[in-house]
Amino acid sequence: MRGESPCELSAPTVPALSWINAGKGKLIAVEDPVQAGQFEQRLKHRPQPFVVQRSAHASADGGAIVGALRIAANPAALGMRALATMPQGTHADQASLSWRVVNHSDASGGPTWKLPQLQISSNKQDVEAEQPPHFRNFDGRSKRLPVFELRKEQKRSLSWMLRQVGPEPEPEPEPEPEP
Repeated sequence: MRGESPCELSAPTVPALSWINAGKGKLIAVEDPVQAGQFEQRLKHRPQPFVVQRSAHASADGGAIVGALRIAANPAALGMRALATMPQGTHADQASLSWRVVNHSDASGGPTWKLPQLQISSNKQDVEAEQPPHFRNFDGRSKRLPVFELRKEQKRSLSWMLRQVGPEPEPEPEPEPEP
């Protein structure tokens, strides 16, 4: 038995599963194809929980470029998505959602950051990196596919990229699994 969504617009109902015996005691879950198609279409057209707008214009004195970034949240969409993830029998139907709106004005002295002028630099003076070893011929490669050496500018760019990464990159944190 599947649970119903609190809001079909923001969090569409997941398609029903049928269990098919695949033999040797193995069961396979199969989604209802019609419901799965409708579910995918609803997912594509649901409201965005966050909207980001950016703008840039020259300052009044004609000097620097001033940029603005606006991030808007849709609390109803966020709340409905959260409610839809709750397992059945957890009193999700009795939950209440609330949020608050905080006034904001640019005149109130909100955070502004002075960023340095962007400088596009050349890497013509950079030292060329070595040709990566996996870019060379190897036994499993098809004879039809040629192996090309990196060009000088590609090797200089690779050298810059390797400097940005450093000797050993920090491992990225793994996301916490959802309960």
